[in-house]
Amino acid sequence: MRVRSTFLGAARANIQSTQSAPRDWGAAVRERDSLKVMQLRLNLQWKVLLLVAGTIAAILLGSTYLHGLITKSLSEEYRYNNAIRQVVTVARRAQTHDYFSSPADLLQELSFW
Repeated sequence: MRVRSTFLGAARANIQSTQSAPRDWGAAVRERDSLKVMQLRLNLQWKVLLLVAGTIAAILLGSTYLHGLITKSLSEEYRYNNAIRQVVTVARRAQTHDYFSSPADLLQELSFW
C-alpha cells in the first residue's frame, strides 16, 4: 500500500504543479517552430530520392521535346517530298504529252492536282 500511496501522491503533486504554474506561451511557440524546422530537414535517403525524381522528370521533359522536334521534322520532310513528287509528275506529263503547245491542255492537267 505504501508504493501505491506514494505513486498517487506524486501524481497529485504533478497535476497541481502543472495547474498552478503559469503557461509560457513563448516557449510553446518556439517549440512548435523548432518542430517545423526539424520537419524540413532532409536526410540522405530523401535527398537521393528527390535527386532521382528530378532527374527522371528532366529526362522525360527532354525526351518529349526532342520527340516533338523529330515528329515535326519528319512531317515537314514528308510534305516537301510529296510536293516535289507532284511537280515532277506534272513536268513529266507536260513533257511527254507536249502540253506547252496548248495552254488549255496544261490548265486542264493542272486542275486535276
